[in-house]
Amino acid sequence: YRMGDTTVDIVDLPGTYSLTAYSMEELVARNFLVNEKPAVVVDIVDAANLERNLYLAIQFMEMGVPVVIALNMMDVAHKRGIHIDTHKLEEMLGVHVEPIVARRGHGVPELMKTVFQVAEQKHESLNLKISYGEDMDRAISEMTAEIEATDFLVGRYRSKWIALKYLEGDHEILDLGHKHNPIVAQKLATEAERLGRHIRKTT
Repeated sequence: YRMGDTTVDIVDLPGTYSLTAYSMEELVARNFLVNEKPAVVVDIVDAANLERNLYLAIQFMEMGVPVVIALNMMDVAHKRGIHIDTHKLEEMLGVHVEPIVARRGHGVPELMKTVFQVAEQKHESLNLKISYGEDMDRAISEMTAEIEATDFLVGRYRSKWIALKYLEGDHEILDLGHKHNPIVAQKLATEAERLGRHIRKTT
């Protein structure tokens, strides 16, 4: 894609609703983000099914990658009586949100202008503050401290993201962790199991 004298390569990753390693599509997308470190990720979101699609957007932000959200199918959303306050959404998420109707090309030039602006900026890691409930927040905090103190996989992933993957039982991260440092990996796995038992008892 060319804008003025600047050209960027756009990589179309497999469509997926999450970055958890349950399918080949999810693994391909996640490994590309980790290994290739793209300047910006354009998350194309179905505006008519916003809640379902924002799960993936949050996962991008948990990984610390720069994100621009493209709210696609805005015409369908309007026909269903759905109004989305894009400015409020930007404020809540801390990322740029651009409304588009891709099949008609509406909003695409504005989207790409934003993408170029974000790609040219120097980004600090997003300080995304999401509460998963008191019990999980406490466990995540303790696991994150252990991960940072031991430099456990932090060369590739963010510490909080690693903790979340252990709580999810992400097999790829569990395998990598065991190979990297089996002692720390076992501590994290034990904490994840303890929290799982506690949640099952109290819900």
